[in-house]
Amino acid sequence: MCERNLIQKTTADITMYVELQKTEKLEEIDDSPIFENDEYKVFYDDKDGYIRRFPYATAKMDVEKRTVSVEYLKESQWDFYSLGMDKILIFARRLILQDANVHPSGAVVFSQTAENGKKLVLGKKQSEWNVFEENTSQKVNAIVMVEQAETSYIQRLKVGEAFQKIYFQSLINCWDTEFFFKAFDVVVEAAAEIPMYKIGCQTEEELDELVKKVLAEEKQEVL
Repeated sequence: MCERNLIQKTTADITMYVELQKTEKLEEIDDSPIFENDEYKVFYDDKDGYIRRFPYATAKMDVEKRTVSVEYLKESQWDFYSLGMDKILIFARRLILQDANVHPSGAVVFSQTAENGKKLVLGKKQSEWNVFEENTSQKVNAIVMVEQAETSYIQRLKVGEAFQKIYFQSLINCWDTEFFFKAFDVVVEAAAEIPMYKIGCQTEEELDELVKKVLAEEKQEVL
């Protein structure tokens, strides 16, 4: 008998369900993949929609029910974003940011040299932009792009520039038309509403001071 297990997973105030079913053999897929990377291949089926095939598992999703069904050959450390949570989140207007960190004062920081950046989720909570990490959230006061520079500087980015930066730091599945357009809308809204800066500096201490300065100036503008 096949083993079946239902996991409830909540991220960014959105609850999804992953139904895991162990099987002795994965179903055959005759079509060519429409997309593939080092992690999985994507196939499209008129009945099941987009199917993600991993080396030892197949994932199908039902966005309306916020459920992902996974058949697998052996246990794995499941990446819920890859299994389908990325699409469920974007349908709830939650955008996955890559290689990001959160400054204690409320800025989302992207650094060219950061080695400890992680996946965070950006979305609105009670009409305010928040960044989510698992079940915790923090109000976003600004987004900061950091680069190494001999002379420290702060540059406020225009909306068009902010859009490009957020877009390229986001997990967006361009092979999925619905996903792409919903993500595009969230990026446009975020770029227009969240102040974004580019900061040049050499050390973490300098970065900390410049981020605090940026947020202090934003607070003054609001007042």
